[in-house]
Amino acid sequence: MRLAGIILLSLCPIIAGFYMGKREQKKLADLSYIVQLLQHLRQETCIGKTKLALCFEKFEEELHAQSTHHFALREFEQGLSMLSLQPETKKKLIFFFGALGSGDVTQELARFEIINAQIGEELVLLENSIPEKVRISRTLGICIGGMILLLLL
Repeated sequence: MRLAGIILLSLCPIIAGFYMGKREQKKLADLSYIVQLLQHLRQETCIGKTKLALCFEKFEEELHAQSTHHFALREFEQGLSMLSLQPETKKKLIFFFGALGSGDVTQELARFEIINAQIGEELVLLENSIPEKVRISRTLGICIGGMILLLLL
């Protein structure tokens, strides 16, 4: 019984390390999702002249994504809260979505270009740092779990 407890106790940091790695990967997936959403909205609103609410519905159908529902209802903060994004990124997106649809086509295109450039830079930085962060969190989890196992045996 004691051995089972020791093994279970040493597995906890390992599992936590892998969980932290998955959480970092989710940040990248969520930012990629936002980039896809922005590209879709740009195509549909500025080029296709589709109404904003229909754009979100089309995107939801294409990606089978549930979180676009909140964006379509103009509940930007609630929709963004479901995603693992940096607070600064969320603020930028809330400002962008709040202003969306308030200008003519050239103003909308300029807004899309600005937000795409900002989010694109963040995506590149995140893509470069994620593998290292995942490897570090997993390695730390395994090392801490191994040390606990050695200390308790």
